[in-house]
Amino acid sequence: MVKLTRKQREAIFKIHQRDFPSRITPTRSHAGTPCPHCGQWSGTTYKHTSITYRRLRAKVVGMFGEYGEKGGPVMLPWAGMWLGIEPDGHTHS
Repeated sequence: MVKLTRKQREAIFKIHQRDFPSRITPTRSHAGTPCPHCGQWSGTTYKHTSITYRRLRAKVVGMFGEYGEKGGPVMLPWAGMWLGIEPDGHTHS
């Protein structure tokens, strides 16, 4: 695991809270066919556990080279993009 500053850990926690407000995230099951009139799927709503904070934090990778060795930003693959988190907690996409 990459060594993170307190501000970086707080930024990752905010990302986790924003995307997973509760530990259980409801998702809709699409085990059926959509209605030809309204387009709604026939299926029920199941509750699946979301990703935990520690699992999200384990996805963090550090920068390579001299800049990364000095405690520079870390990168987090998230939602089809890379988030860069500076040592002061500022997040870039």
